Amino acid sequence: VEIHRLVRSIAAEGVAVLVSSSEAHELLELCDRIIVMSQGRSVAVVEAADASEETLMRLASAADLEAPSSNKEAWSQGT
Repeated sequence: VEIHRLVRSIAAEGVAVLVSSSEAHELLELCDRIIVMSQGRSVAVVEAADASEETLMRLASAADLEAPSSNKEAWSQGT
């Protein structure tokens, strides 16, 4: 994808690039470091070289399971 080439090119010049995506494979391809978020909160920071799609999904899912039920209800209602 053209945007991926652009991101890699800018990063190769030493410029920091922030990528936001819910696609784990895209993050693993483009990023050096990944911040896993769940319900608007950072739950883990992992090096992409040490991570897999399964790792990222497990971290995000575990955070969802640990969230207080009142937060889950508010989140599901869009508040």
